[in-house]
Amino acid sequence: MPQTHVPVLAGELIEALDPQPGQIAVDCTFGAGGHARLVADRIGPTGTLIAIDRDPTAELAFNELAAASFAAKGAWVVLGLVVLLAGHAINFSMGIMGGVVHGLRLNLIEFFNWSLPEEGQRFEALAKRAKK
Repeated sequence: MPQTHVPVLAGELIEALDPQPGQIAVDCTFGAGGHARLVADRIGPTGTLIAIDRDPTAELAFNELAAASFAAKGAWVVLGLVVLLAGHAINFSMGIMGGVVHGLRLNLIEFFNWSLPEEGQRFEALAKRAKK
């Protein structure tokens, strides 16, 4: 026969702790997760809940709580992956463009010395230069 867990002093806990969205909360006696669910609802998807318990049966309750929380955050996970991939694509393309732009600059301005007489020196392979 399944038992229903009723957290005791739940209202007093929430009143005393007053968890706010985005905060980090630690439940060191997770048990069936009654208090943790109340705190998780208050800290919201931007908060972090750390649950600790030695009882192996608490794992099932924690997995249920985590699954419910992850379902709400699923869209954020997808959005995070899109941003991550887009950021890497931009970084990769800027790296390629940097190589092209600096290569052109080196060839057109430094070596050929076009229209900028005060820029660079004429390239002469293995040439000895006098020290000033």
